Amino acid sequence: MKYSILECEAASDAAIGGKSKVLGACEIVCSRLENGATCYTVMPRGRAKTPRGGRDSLDEYYGQAGDALAACLKRLIGKRKFKRVLIVGLGNRGMTADALGNKVISLLDAGGKAPHISLIAPQVSIATGIDSSDVVRGVAGRIEPDLIVLTDTLATAYYGRVGACYQAADKAIIPGSGVGGGNGGYADLNAPVISIGAPLVITARALGLDIDDAFTPADIDLCVDRCGKDIARAINVALGRAC
Repeated sequence: MKYSILECEAASDAAIGGKSKVLGACEIVCSRLENGATCYTVMPRGRAKTPRGGRDSLDEYYGQAGDALAACLKRLIGKRKFKRVLIVGLGNRGMTADALGNKVISLLDAGGKAPHISLIAPQVSIATGIDSSDVVRGVAGRIEPDLIVLTDTLATAYYGRVGACYQAADKAIIPGSGVGGGNGGYADLNAPVISIGAPLVITARALGLDIDDAFTPADIDLCVDRCGKDIARAINVALGRAC
């Protein structure tokens, strides 16, 4: 699958530092990427520099991560007001690890005012024969949203971050960048873009395997459910909608 990379790892590889802030049980790291984009990463407190740790004893963190992620989204949005927001759930709903975007969409309500919310889950080209970026581009060209929010599963090189980390950035997702590939994908949507995701797969190369593939934890269903709820809450709070 074309999983996108967890940007804090890309920033680390490029020797890009980040400012860290503790918010309750969460640690928020803000990095300015090489292309000028801003990326916020929400992690369990104290684990930002020990990414190989386990994922146990994080109940308090998961109870606060949605609000921490919402704070990051508010910083990315700033004082801008939107009349219409298009929220896109990317991925393959038939594959648990890749169904995060679809899970988020299922937890949000369409319609309303200030902003009006439009929801789509375009599926993957292997299921539809149409590249999801073409679907998003077509819908965006038709309804002309003031903001596009992309949600998707990400890939990580560290087991301790699987299902226990969130990312929000003011840049488009690059499918395949997490498993050794990548293309422009959603870079030309003619509207401001915010990408939100959580790493739910670990790259094979991180496990010492010389292949561009990815693996999931045994509790992937729980991870998708928990992360989907946190991301949906964060979007609702950031856009001023009831949770």
